[in-house]
Amino acid sequence: MITAAATGNYFFYIAADDAARVYLSTTESAANKTEIVSVASFTGFQQWSESAPRRSAAIALQAGQRYYIEVQHREGSSGDHVSVAWKGPGISAITPIVSPSEIVGNRRKSSESRRP
Repeated sequence: MITAAATGNYFFYIAADDAARVYLSTTESAANKTEIVSVASFTGFQQWSESAPRRSAAIALQAGQRYYIEVQHREGSSGDHVSVAWKGPGISAITPIVSPSEIVGNRRKSSESRRP
């Protein structure tokens, strides 16, 4: 979950090794999530970009509202990382909101996901 501190337009950013995507819901429910930003191949750790596809379109958020956010990450081989950041009202610089130390869950290498 994330909570917007101020009402306005926010941008979301992704950096990962290898592929990753971010989903955001209009509410606290995962049922309303839509993909907002993704990366298809390796980027440097927290190497943000001001252009699509690694930066979302402007997304209007309401102050005090909680939003469900989900990160999906696929590792191909060797090192791995995934980070998500945002910028918007009251957040003038691109600021990480999800970093490797905060990610909890199962991870499978792409070769494991292709089991028969």
